Amino acid sequence: MEKLNLRQLRQKRSKQYWLSIAPYFRYAGGSLPGFILILGFCLFGYGYFVNHLPDRFPVLVLMAVLLAIPLNSGGFRTYLREADVVFLLPMESHMSAYLKPSLRSALISHILIVTILWFILWPLYQAAGGQSMVDYSSIWLQLVLVKGIVMIGVWQENHMRKSRTRQLFTWVRLITVGLLTYLALTQSIAWSLLFIGLTSIAYVLLLRHTSRFTIYWERLIVLEHKSRSRWITFFNLFVEVPREHSVVRQTRWLHLIAHIISFKKSNAYHFLYLLTWIRSELFGVVARLTIVGILFIVIMNSIWIKLGLLLLFTYVIRLQLFELGRYHKNVETLSVYPIQQEQRAVSARYVAKRVHMAVILILIITILISKGLV
Repeated sequence: MEKLNLRQLRQKRSKQYWLSIAPYFRYAGGSLPGFILILGFCLFGYGYFVNHLPDRFPVLVLMAVLLAIPLNSGGFRTYLREADVVFLLPMESHMSAYLKPSLRSALISHILIVTILWFILWPLYQAAGGQSMVDYSSIWLQLVLVKGIVMIGVWQENHMRKSRTRQLFTWVRLITVGLLTYLALTQSIAWSLLFIGLTSIAYVLLLRHTSRFTIYWERLIVLEHKSRSRWITFFNLFVEVPREHSVVRQTRWLHLIAHIISFKKSNAYHFLYLLTWIRSELFGVVARLTIVGILFIVIMNSIWIKLGLLLLFTYVIRLQLFELGRYHKNVETLSVYPIQQEQRAVSARYVAKRVHMAVILILIITILISKGLV
C-alpha cells in the first residue's frame, strides 16, 4: 500500500463518516429557534455582565481561565478502527501519510475556536482597561503559538506507554498553559514571548525523554470512539441515534456514590443506570455544565439574571440527562437476567431525575450564597 493510498483511505473514511451523520443535522436544525433563544439570553447576560463589572473583579484571570480551556484541548479525528491494528500495522512506518491530515485539520479547527472565543472576549478586555487592538492582536498571535505547541504535545502524550506519565504531563500542561495565558494578557509581548519560548523548549525536551510508542493504536482508537460518542450524544437530544460504542470511564473513586442504592433485585436497574451515568461521558457533561452554571451565577449581580441562568442550565442539563434512557436499550443480554424489562425505562428516569434534582439544589444554594442569604 503506497502513501497516496493511505491518504486516500483517510479521506474516504472521513467522507463516509460525515455523510452518515449528515441526515441528523436536519433534526438539530429543527431546534434552531430554541438554540437562538438560548444564545440570545447568553449574549444579553454577557452584555449585562460587561457593563456592570463588580469593583476589583479579576477580569484577566477570568479571561485566562476561559482561554486556557480551548488552548488545552487537543482532539484528533483519525477515523481508525479496531481492524486497523491488524491490517494497517504492517504499514506503521508509512502511517504519517494517514495521520498528518488529522493533525493539520485538528490544528486549524482548534485555532478557529480560540479565535472565535478571542473576539467574543474583546468587550471584556476593553472593560478591563485594554483599548489597543494592536496589543489584542499580538496576544492572539501568542495564543496561537501556544496552541501549536499544545497540539504537538498532546499528540506525543497520546503515544506515551505509561498512563501515569501521560496524566502527569496532562496536569503540568493544564497549569502551565493557564499561567502562560495569564502572562500573555498581563505582561509585555517581549516578556511573554520569552516565557512562552523557554517553557515550550523545556516541554519539548521533556517529551523527547519519555517512553512512547511509534503509534499507540489502541489509544487512538479509543479516542476516536470518544469523538464519535460525543456527536451521538449531541444528536440524541433531537432524535434517537444508535450507539456504535459505549466508552467506559475509569472512575473507581466515584463508585462509592452507587452505594446509596441498596444492591438488591428490585434495584438492579437503578444500580445499573447510576453506574452508567458515572462511567459514561454524561457524567463529564453534567459536571462541566454544573460548574459553568455555578461560575455564571456567582459572576452575575442581578437576581433576575441568576434566576434566568438557573432555568437555562436546568433545561440544558435535563436535555443531557434524557440521553441516559438510551443506554442499554438494545442490549439483548439483559433479557437473560430474572428482572422485569419494563423496569429499565423507569429506572433510567428515576436516576436521571435524582441527578437533575441534585444539580438544581446545588445551583439554588449557589444563588443563596452569592446573595448572602445563607
